[in-house]
Amino acid sequence: MTTLLTISGSPFPDSRTEHAAALVERAVAAAPGVEARRIAVRDLPAEALIRADFRNPEVVAALRAIAEADAILIASPVYKAAYTGVLKTLLDLLPPDAIAGTPVAAVLSGGAPAHGPLAISALGALLDALGAGETHPPVFALDTALVRGETGDGITVTDPATAGALDATAAWLTERLARPGAA
Repeated sequence: MTTLLTISGSPFPDSRTEHAAALVERAVAAAPGVEARRIAVRDLPAEALIRADFRNPEVVAALRAIAEADAILIASPVYKAAYTGVLKTLLDLLPPDAIAGTPVAAVLSGGAPAHGPLAISALGALLDALGAGETHPPVFALDTALVRGETGDGITVTDPATAGALDATAAWLTERLARPGAA
C-alpha cells in the first residue's frame, strides 16, 4: 500500500482550497493500492507548533506521517502572496531532508491572479530547502474558478484550465505512486 499525504494549510475545513485538494486526493486514492491520509494543520495544537514542541504527540505524529508518506499534496489558500503561516510553521519543524526523494504536488487558491506566481515561487523555494524529490508544477486556482454548489457542499471547477491542471496533478501523483519501490 502506498500513501498520499495531503497537508492542508487552510484555516477553514470547508474552504475552496480544501475542496480542490479533495478532488485531487479522491482521484489519486481511486488507484489500486493507494491510501489517502490528511493532516490539517489547523487541527494541531497551536502552542506546540509555535514553540516547536517535539515532545507533543500530535506534532510528532504529523512529522512522522510526512516523513513516511510516499507522495505529498500540499494545499493552501494564498494570503498576501504566500501560502499560509500555519503551513509554514509545520513545515519549519521538518528536518532538512525529511521529504528527500518524495514526490510533491501543490494546490493553491486565491483571489488575485498576481499572487499565484509569488506563492508558487515561495513554495518552490521551501520545497527545495526541504529536499523534496520530484515536484509537479503547483496549481494556482482563482477563487472565481472554484464555485460552491447550491447546497454549499463541495465545489464545481468552472475554469477548464484549472480543471485540467487538477486532473494533471492527480495523474502525476498516481503515476509516481504506481512506480516500483514507491511504498
